[in-house]
Amino acid sequence: MIIENIFSSDLTKDPKILANLYIHTKGSIADDTWKYVENNLLSDKVLFLHSGSWRFGKDAVYIENDYLQNYSLNWHPNTKFSHDINKLLPGLVRTMGILDILMFHPEDLRYKTLTQIEDFCDNFKKMFVGNISLQVITSMTNICINRLCYNRKTIEDEYNVKLLGNDIVWVR
Repeated sequence: MIIENIFSSDLTKDPKILANLYIHTKGSIADDTWKYVENNLLSDKVLFLHSGSWRFGKDAVYIENDYLQNYSLNWHPNTKFSHDINKLLPGLVRTMGILDILMFHPEDLRYKTLTQIEDFCDNFKKMFVGNISLQVITSMTNICINRLCYNRKTIEDEYNVKLLGNDIVWVR
């Protein structure tokens, strides 16, 4: 009853409250994860996709879903908003000469299995022509995995990923 009242109220329309809820879905980025990602960049022409641009100081292009535009967040000046990102991406990547696409804790991959995330990475990369590097960073706590069946080494070997603390880094 209380939850229904909260979500049916005007509180959920308040940009500050929506921003606060969104921030909590993103998680934090550990220093060792960020260093690993930076070491794998092909160039300084980087596109951050669904990553929460307010968290980064890097001079790059940031693309977020358009429904986030009205949230009270300190968006990076290079943030673009789009409702159909998949149509925008190939042309943007080609015209700007982007070689690296980064996705930090994307909402679309929450509670997916390792195989589903792997398939997503492989299919996503097929949208682009040329040598594009895709790095997807997910949190171990936000994936669907039976932790009794896998140890860290097995996950790294079987899925060709890097485990750093609580983060899984997919480089394709």
